Amino acid sequence: MGFTNDCEKQAQLSAPMQALHRAVLRAFLGEDAPPTVLWLNREAERLSLDPDEAIGGFADANLVRVAGDSVVVAYPFSGLPTAHRVHPRSHRPVWAMCAIDALGVLLMTADDGIVVSSDPDTAAPIRVERRDGRWLWEPEETVVVIGACESAAEGLCSQINFHTDANCAEAHLSAPGGGRRPGPRSAHRCRAGRPNLRPSAQWIGPVHLSRADGVLGTDRFAAGGFPVLPPHVMAGWA
Repeated sequence: MGFTNDCEKQAQLSAPMQALHRAVLRAFLGEDAPPTVLWLNREAERLSLDPDEAIGGFADANLVRVAGDSVVVAYPFSGLPTAHRVHPRSHRPVWAMCAIDALGVLLMTADDGIVVSSDPDTAAPIRVERRDGRWLWEPEETVVVIGACESAAEGLCSQINFHTDANCAEAHLSAPGGGRRPGPRSAHRCRAGRPNLRPSAQWIGPVHLSRADGVLGTDRFAAGGFPVLPPHVMAGWA
């Protein structure tokens, strides 16, 4: 279920669908605004794809989603404002769906840049920079909470966040509805949030950003074996 099925469906995309997917991602970086459904339809037709079938196939594989006239999700990008703003050195600023996706934008493009975010409970600013392939972060104890569940990521993206330290992250997860019972590290150093997670959620984090290279590979999310981006994106981005 969930991520496993998504991976299988993504791996089965036809060559034209893979090309269309890459075009959507490039449009997020190259245009002044997220691509529209009209643009997506035209690109699909250019690749001899039925637009409605293409949009449905992307949604089924949990890659791209549309609402109204706009593309609102194209992992790792969000067409709507989120808590995670990414400033790639070579592209325009973009919104990311979650903290992991924000890091994934810079990995996908092999670009340096800055991620601007905040702790969801204290609103304390968090800054992560990729410089010459190295990760730098402020505050120094910043962690990212990582989770997975059987459903599509839309149920979890709002909870995959940066936190100023592991104690704040543990307190966030231990709050009512946070998907974890209180533990010894659920300190009172910050106000715990109340995430509304499904019972099937399984949490892997918090993970300190000093482990970013180990957690985020160029095409695999090593901590849980989940893909950050499909291989056809990573292999064909250049």
